[in-house]
Amino acid sequence: MSIHIETTQYRIEELFYERLQMSRPASPEVISYAGAGVSIASSLTLTEWGVIIGIATALLTFALNAIYMYRKDRREEVETAARLKHLEEHHE
Repeated sequence: MSIHIETTQYRIEELFYERLQMSRPASPEVISYAGAGVSIASSLTLTEWGVIIGIATALLTFALNAIYMYRKDRREEVETAARLKHLEEHHE
């Protein structure tokens, strides 16, 4: 029984280390992707950077406005329900 537990524990540790090594990208792979990113970024002109930043700003503004309007609608819905309840109570 003891040998089986030790063997199982050893196999679990072995699988863990294999998984850990598989999840880490190799150093040449990281350097290759970094080089590709730098080459793309350095090939962009100032005008193209302006367009990219403008699009990102527009998308961020849209997302924040959508969140704000959703929350505002929820607040107004609760307020309207409270007003209607108040009117119904005082109207009777």
